[in-house]
Amino acid sequence: MQVYVIQRLLLVPVTLFGVTVVVFGLVRLIPGDTVDQVAGEFASFDPELGEKLREEYGLSASIPQQYAQWLGDLFEGDLGKSLLSQRSVLDELRHRLPVTFELGAIGLFMSLLIAVPVGIISAVRQDTLIDYVFRGGAIALLAIPGFWIAIIIITLGARWFLWAPPLQYTGFLTDPLANLRIVWLPALLLGLGLSGAVMRLTRTQMLEVLRQDYIRTAWAKGLTERTVIARHALKNALIPIVTIIGLQVPVLVGGTVILEQVFSLPGVGRYLVSSTAARDYPVIQGVNLLIASVVILSNLVVDLTYAYLDPRVQVQ
Repeated sequence: MQVYVIQRLLLVPVTLFGVTVVVFGLVRLIPGDTVDQVAGEFASFDPELGEKLREEYGLSASIPQQYAQWLGDLFEGDLGKSLLSQRSVLDELRHRLPVTFELGAIGLFMSLLIAVPVGIISAVRQDTLIDYVFRGGAIALLAIPGFWIAIIIITLGARWFLWAPPLQYTGFLTDPLANLRIVWLPALLLGLGLSGAVMRLTRTQMLEVLRQDYIRTAWAKGLTERTVIARHALKNALIPIVTIIGLQVPVLVGGTVILEQVFSLPGVGRYLVSSTAARDYPVIQGVNLLIASVVILSNLVVDLTYAYLDPRVQVQ
């Protein structure tokens, strides 16, 4: 068990280094740069102006030199400054990360709150009307994009009920009730989008576990349905479910990016979208590195949870 944990921990810095190379390289493949966005056609008419701006923004050095400088700053805990606003990327993330974290955490909680009980009921009541309804609902949630539902809700709400989501964001610590009134709808839509896959997998795994011999033995002993499901079947069915929850973290982050834009939430996703349009390299690199770190950490937690749920897990 200790060797298993140590190996997983040692993979984290190696993976993060690979992420820095990919993020830094890919962002340079985007057509144009910050100077093109700031100076526009003036940089074409006045090459000296373009070169002066590139030197001011630190873009005149070679790509390897820029990467070495950025990597050196990372080791000092500095993500750099926005080329446009000259604000620290780390400070901006400190202010925006709680918004994205709250949206993602509530969305994930709602997803599990919906998917796991529904998946269990669907498995226990296999091939009944309720099972068909739940399975159809899961397929619908997988097929319909959450942002499309959000746009429909906002459009129809404004047209028929004169309703629109709040435009001014309020922090949770400032006014919890006002904050939840802003966040609950995008969080619910995010959770619904995630719940379809978890619901189907929960049903499949529960059906497989319920056919095992030890479950038949538990029924034969006269145990109640609640005891058999909760104490004997559910834990063994959770391992693949934990896996898909970990794999959904990138989907979760991607969903917050779109929903933050739709509902005007000042989170990390909206910050990334605006910075990508402006070719603000330090911001794009910093945000993508943060997202990659969250994904790597979630996969690490999944691996360690494996070992807790199933002691038979060994290093191969």
